[in-house]
Amino acid sequence: MNRYIIPIITLLLTGNIFKTQAQFTSGTTFHILGGTTASINGLILTPTAVAGLTLSNQILNVSSVAIPGSPTNSINRVYEFNTPINFFGKVGIKYLESELNGNVEDNLKLAYYNDEELYVTTGPTSGTGEIDVNQNLVSHSFPLILTKDLLKITAVEAGSELPVTLIEFAAKRSEQEAFLSWSTSMETNSDYFEIQRSSNGKQWSALAQIESNGESKTLKTYTYTDVTPLHGQNLYRLKMVDNDGSYTFSQMKSLSFNLNLASVYPNPVVDKLNIKADDWAKVKNIEVYNATGQIQQLNKLSQSPDSQIREYEFREMPSGVYLIKTVRKDGTEQTVKVLKK
Repeated sequence: MNRYIIPIITLLLTGNIFKTQAQFTSGTTFHILGGTTASINGLILTPTAVAGLTLSNQILNVSSVAIPGSPTNSINRVYEFNTPINFFGKVGIKYLESELNGNVEDNLKLAYYNDEELYVTTGPTSGTGEIDVNQNLVSHSFPLILTKDLLKITAVEAGSELPVTLIEFAAKRSEQEAFLSWSTSMETNSDYFEIQRSSNGKQWSALAQIESNGESKTLKTYTYTDVTPLHGQNLYRLKMVDNDGSYTFSQMKSLSFNLNLASVYPNPVVDKLNIKADDWAKVKNIEVYNATGQIQQLNKLSQSPDSQIREYEFREMPSGVYLIKTVRKDGTEQTVKVLKK
């Protein structure tokens, strides 16, 4: 379906115009005539009179989550298209004072993002900008010679930079190891990345720190390998720390490992129980319980010629079912059921 905008029309999305999160879908073709002003959930677009603007299969998302910046974060109103729009004309944002997020209103400037320029806070060299504090409106005009690809649009105080600290964070299994990688497209005042791991999403432990590039406007890629993941679920996240001590967290990534902490044999057992572990230095202790949950004392026999195998006396144990629990120093556990004849 083809849709056209004729002079001065306001498009309201589902719910209130200042809804925390909203979405606009253009359909197959959505055309704004040249010289016409259209407001889409507070984003005001006025294409130049010599050419209109056609949106094809576009989705415009609106979020109240600010873009981190230095020294000031963006306002709490961020627009994002699913694909960049090629635009020349006037762009404006109708904001609420409650969305200023610490920015001085008189100094607001439009800011935009595309994959080539990254985040740009507009100024005199990129066209003409203005702020109308009475109307809570910040705008910027892009002439034909400064046509821009616009993917994200927001506003921030003049002089602030909006870094894209993290554009990708991935976690992949490589046999029994976790390979983590992440990329940044811009870093400002950045100190280091702390890699954190958790089994439940509540208690986190730091695995390592990797120094960042500090100041960068080019793509940077980092990697880290967790060579001793936990048995079961492993949650990973990045703590991104700036020079002033402030920090933000990345999204969590999850990997699952079915690690055989120890092999227990023979099963059933008659007189001697063998327990094999790849690395006994990582084992905190071995616990044995009978069917009623009472802990049992086992005598360790002479060390097997194979350093990975330890032998335990089971001859005098009453017949029945026993649980052999291997507890590693990192807190992971494995329980194996054995039958004593």
